[in-house]
Amino acid sequence: MGDGFYLAIALLVLGILILAITHIARRIGRLNTVLIKSRRTLDYALNARANAARDFASCGALDVAASVLLAESADECLREGKAPLVNDGLDSVEETSQSSDGTFSQRVNCESALSRTLRLTVDELVEDETRESTQRAEQEGRALHSGATPSHLALTEEQMRLFSQLQRTRFDVRMARSFHNSHVDQVRRLRRGALVRIFRLAGRAPVPQTIDIDDE
Repeated sequence: MGDGFYLAIALLVLGILILAITHIARRIGRLNTVLIKSRRTLDYALNARANAARDFASCGALDVAASVLLAESADECLREGKAPLVNDGLDSVEETSQSSDGTFSQRVNCESALSRTLRLTVDELVEDETRESTQRAEQEGRALHSGATPSHLALTEEQMRLFSQLQRTRFDVRMARSFHNSHVDQVRRLRRGALVRIFRLAGRAPVPQTIDIDDE
């Protein structure tokens, strides 16, 4: 075999290596774009949840103490809504420069606090309503024989609409955070590859971090 054969093999290997590097670099870029979009989706979902929680707190479905507690927690989340959810540097330079580590941690803390407040107020309301509905059903089942009229649910139509809206936003937050953290794991696994580390295909892009909040 002559030198031409070995040269052809070397060029073939080099071509395959270049194709592999190009593919991985493009995949990293795409995943970073998807990751940033999923982070914005989560940010939107969290703000929608806070707005829905504030609306439900003011509709009269909860008692006064629970309404005040939920409204204050939701308002705090809305005040901190412009701060990044994680301090890994992937957010825009403008947002990162305007948000200190303290503001970042305060955003995470208030979002987790809202989740706990929702469990304490809204979920307790659901449990109480379910328990009372069961008791009413038993009583009405016995009373129907005497011609009594069944009682209605405690929530009005408008309150039920706001409740359903709030529950949807809570579900959206859980799904959005799950998708975001899944994308973070994909990027991290890709960056641990030998070609990525040897040829520094990730460039100076920071390693993304998962968003760890209590999302119920």
